[in-house]
Amino acid sequence: MFLNTSLEEYRRQHLHGAILKLRYKDFMMMGARAVNETFRMCLWEGQDIDCSAAITRVFMEGQICFQFNGQLAGGKMVTRAGFTGGLHVVFTINIPGHTNSVNSDSGFKLILHEDPRQMHSSAATVLLAPGFIHHVSLQKHTYSFLPLPFKAFGEKHCQDPPQFLALLSNESYSVDGCVFRRIEQETSRICDCDLANCTVDQHLTCYGPTMQRLYSEPGLTEEALGCPRPCRMDDFPAQVSLSHFPSESDEVPVRALDPYLGASDVRKSYVGLRLNFKDMIVRVSEHVPEQDTKTLFGAIGGHMGLFLGSSILTLVEVVDFIFLLFYNFCVRKSRHTGKKVAEQIPPSVFTSGSSNCSGQPAIRPVIRPS
Repeated sequence: MFLNTSLEEYRRQHLHGAILKLRYKDFMMMGARAVNETFRMCLWEGQDIDCSAAITRVFMEGQICFQFNGQLAGGKMVTRAGFTGGLHVVFTINIPGHTNSVNSDSGFKLILHEDPRQMHSSAATVLLAPGFIHHVSLQKHTYSFLPLPFKAFGEKHCQDPPQFLALLSNESYSVDGCVFRRIEQETSRICDCDLANCTVDQHLTCYGPTMQRLYSEPGLTEEALGCPRPCRMDDFPAQVSLSHFPSESDEVPVRALDPYLGASDVRKSYVGLRLNFKDMIVRVSEHVPEQDTKTLFGAIGGHMGLFLGSSILTLVEVVDFIFLLFYNFCVRKSRHTGKKVAEQIPPSVFTSGSSNCSGQPAIRPVIRPS
């Protein structure tokens, strides 16, 4: 295919018009090799499996990737740890017309993730080089942090993302996925097409350069894009060791997988991978508050009892004393105010027993004979 040529070289081709009008996703799928052309041997816990049934091609962030165990239900489940468990595959990088790497690397990138809906190129990765078999041993760590006002990541806080941040197609939340979707939405707005429906011409002239520019802008941080770090996350730290592949004793059967390869090309073209769990233990790290409500009141009560000789009965007596003090103050103030009002009434004015229309006592002046 034409994956190694520039846009100007595309346009010099006789079929450039038809190629540039294709959807970029369809164009990439046309140029990608089939699973059985790439994966030559697949074993699951020591048993042969059909590579094309266990591995599928997916279009991810503008690239074609091979995904193992991509279904949400009915996938392969690990039953034992160690060397005999997990996945063992042999695949080739001898792919004519494959895309050039940005950093000129030769090999594959292994992306580790638990949820198939969280597959993003910025996730934890292991680079696989030709001529070696890579032993990748995984462990599972689960982290649970406390929400505001507690701090989870140094000076940063975690936050359980709201429902709308589940993003597209029931995708489970991850920070990497949220950042990518935000940038993808802005790129789609600028270029007037999304990643799945842009043509090859739109992708080369607008979509690809715009997304690369937005990713490199320093102001577009997780906080600015509204992608909080969740309070619960899973991590799969990997221990990687490698050795030359194939060995001298295995070179003949490996060459039988591809009879067109010479003896010197075997190690340049094939990659081996053994992927398993180190143990069947899930390690949980959980943040808990040093003092909750019970321990706080217990500490206050203990200090009051130790230094002041106080108890619950003393606390009730203090409340009762404050109430009586306030009550006596109010009563004294009302009596003092009443006394002042009585002193201000002249002796020639008094209230009679009759009442006016409003039912209030009438105040009548009386003139005494001198």
